[in-house]
Amino acid sequence: MTFWEELELETIKVGHLYVLDSVATFELHPTPKGIRLSAIISLNMGTGLGSKGLDWLIKLSDKHKLEITGHIQRLGKKGLNVAQLRTWYKRRGFHVDRHNSFIRNPNSDSYFN
Repeated sequence: MTFWEELELETIKVGHLYVLDSVATFELHPTPKGIRLSAIISLNMGTGLGSKGLDWLIKLSDKHKLEITGHIQRLGKKGLNVAQLRTWYKRRGFHVDRHNSFIRNPNSDSYFN
């Protein structure tokens, strides 16, 4: 089973949006080496559900040996600011450059390994 097939089994798909249960919504796009995470939105900010959703996505992408790329941007005025988001991604094994682009190679060093 491919990443995209497994993703569609576990989520509700609407265009490029994937809703994981009552946890988070992801905007995802395929890339030559993996997936581009354009947005992640917690369905209940401040409760750790965004972290839970990103952790789930990381485990699924690691299983299929796919990199995750994207660009940090704050969505709205609630939630984490850009500096906090940089730390949030780095804690999970993402490399974040000075332009706030990020990449996580499969099975990067993080608290999952």
